[in-house]
Amino acid sequence: MNNIKNITIILVFLFIAISMPSAFAEDPTTYDHYVSADAQSGGGNGSIDNPFNNIQEAIDKGGSIFVKNGTYSVYDDSGYEITKSVRIVGEDRDSVIIDAGNNGRIFLIDSDIEVTFINVTFINGNNENDYIYDGGGAIYIGDGTTTIDNCYFANNNVKDGYSTYGGAIYQGGRKFKY
Repeated sequence: MNNIKNITIILVFLFIAISMPSAFAEDPTTYDHYVSADAQSGGGNGSIDNPFNNIQEAIDKGGSIFVKNGTYSVYDDSGYEITKSVRIVGEDRDSVIIDAGNNGRIFLIDSDIEVTFINVTFINGNNENDYIYDGGGAIYIGDGTTTIDNCYFANNNVKDGYSTYGGAIYQGGRKFKY
């Protein structure tokens, strides 16, 4: 009886360890590009010591991107456009905030690529000004594989009367993991 109790305790601890978000094991020195809201505009090269100040600059380079705590505004109403596979990891989910300011969508993801978001908060996205890509107030996913891990979505919506697809996320095809 005592052995069963010990095995049960071990299994519970193993389950908890396996279930923890993958970001807890992240080493912030192993990324291809870095972004900081505090970096000077247009001056960074994306390194850990001289990060980009704009998420789109890092996305355009591709690879793995570490986003430092801060609020990032989306200035273009069609959002950040992702055209190559990327992995975007925020320093802390509650402190890495991407805010579209209700001016448009946050991310437009191309087809046939893999995108991963970890530890990011997406707020105030909408597709009101996008008449080509219907749906997805925060994220529009063409036809690729997208993984969302430990992220938060708030106040994201689609335009009334135009689209009813995905207030926060629209997935046009393949695989969506959360």
